[in-house]
Amino acid sequence: MKFEGKKYSEINDIHNFLNSNDVTIETILHPIISDSFVPLKLKIQNQFFIIQVNDEYNDLDNAKPLLNFVLVFRELELLNEATDYLDWCKQQSVDANNNLLINYYKNIIRVITNINSCFPDSKVTSFVSDLDFQLNSGVMQYLRRKDE
Repeated sequence: MKFEGKKYSEINDIHNFLNSNDVTIETILHPIISDSFVPLKLKIQNQFFIIQVNDEYNDLDNAKPLLNFVLVFRELELLNEATDYLDWCKQQSVDANNNLLINYYKNIIRVITNINSCFPDSKVTSFVSDLDFQLNSGVMQYLRRKDE
C-alpha cells in the first residue's frame, strides 16, 4: 500500500511496521524522571513499555503519530547504541546522578531485547537517518510539516 509522501520510502516502511506489529504510542503524564524527558506509552505486539523521549525540538506538541513513532524509536536506537549508562547520559546531556534516570536505564535495557525482536534484523530502527532528523531535511521535514 502506498501512502502520501511516497517519494520517501521511510514513510511506507513506518506504515508497514506499524500495521504488522500493532503499534500504538500515547503521551502519558507519569513517570516524570527528568525535565529533559517526556514519558510515552508504547504498545507493540501486545507488550507495553514506558519510553522516555528527549523531545529537544518539541515535536510531541504536534501530535502526529508518525512523528511520535520516529521519536520513540530514535530514543530506543540511542539506548541500543550507547556503550553504557554514562555514555547514554552524555549523549542525552543529562545528569548521570539522577536515581530516576539510573532506574529507568536499567529497566529499559532489561526489556529492550523484546522490542528489538520485533524488527527483521533484531535491532530497533526509526527508519529515519540521524542527518535528516538533526537537519530537519528529507523525510523529517515532511513529517514535521505534514498534517495528519
